[in-house]
Amino acid sequence: MEEKIMCLLAESIGLDGSLPDVDVDPVKKYDMDSVMILDFVIRIEDEYGIDFQDFSELSNHMGTVGEMVDYMKGMIEG
Repeated sequence: MEEKIMCLLAESIGLDGSLPDVDVDPVKKYDMDSVMILDFVIRIEDEYGIDFQDFSELSNHMGTVGEMVDYMKGMIEG
């Protein structure tokens, strides 16, 4: 599941054929903006059939790509 989430994130931030570095700040390293975040969330919702409600909570888990992926994984697993 983590690799799929990483692939969805890579697509959202425009990485071609590579996965993001889990130890970096996605906003600083990949210039991830609100449009990219929304795109990522929509991809997660579509892929896993969940309805993500609290975008402000996601912003509390974006210190690193790894933290963001772990948070999304927790949301998916419920």
